[in-house]
Amino acid sequence: MASVIASLVAPSKSRIQDLLRLRCSIFGTSYNPTSVRTGAKYLRARLKGPSMLRYYPETLSFKKINAMFPKGDLDLPDYDEWQRLIDVGNRKARGKGAPKKAKTPGRSCYHDQILWDLTFHQPTVGDWPRSATIDAVRFSFGVSAHLSATYSQPPWLVS
Repeated sequence: MASVIASLVAPSKSRIQDLLRLRCSIFGTSYNPTSVRTGAKYLRARLKGPSMLRYYPETLSFKKINAMFPKGDLDLPDYDEWQRLIDVGNRKARGKGAPKKAKTPGRSCYHDQILWDLTFHQPTVGDWPRSATIDAVRFSFGVSAHLSATYSQPPWLVS
């Protein structure tokens, strides 16, 4: 009778923990006795990226279509690329293009590209307002621009 009563006694807490640890190692689950949040549910979930990529079709452009026919059999004009090149040319002509890369490290090409020639015209006594003309701004991409600015001086400084 004593053996029957001994078998009905609840197992100790350490034996239950050992049993849980053994069960987790057998079935390949994580042993988490304190029930700390691990994010395992989200890590086990399927990734959504590949299915989203399969859902949306591949975008086609004229460049990709022309690349499919390398011999030039189907030469489709890419109007967006043409417009982009025209816009880049217009921006460069206005002096808004990207600066050239420096040829040596630590040197700025911006100051090498622009040549300033300041020509101040000597006014006569009767000239009002006095004028100063800034000439010859030459950019490295070959566009020459002429800037003229008029600087006025008050009459009491006129000689």
